[in-house]
Amino acid sequence: TRISTRQQFRQHCDSVVLAAFTRSKQRYGAPRLTDELRAQGYPFNVKTVAASLRRQGLRAKASRKFSPVSYRAHGLPVSENLLE
Repeated sequence: TRISTRQQFRQHCDSVVLAAFTRSKQRYGAPRLTDELRAQGYPFNVKTVAASLRRQGLRAKASRKFSPVSYRAHGLPVSENLLE
């Protein structure tokens, strides 16, 4: 059986989107992936990239807020600074 032009395009789109998604550490969603792919020369629409992500079951991971490792107000003993 012959693969249709639309299926060929979807396979190509899926592979390109997956590569960009893994390069972004799975953090970028469809809008940012679209901007990145357009910068590389791929003329993809946001809806095309979003559909590709849905087809592959990919979802962007939300980055967590930075929290300091230690703070002095907890009342527990704090290690001395060995670098000074």
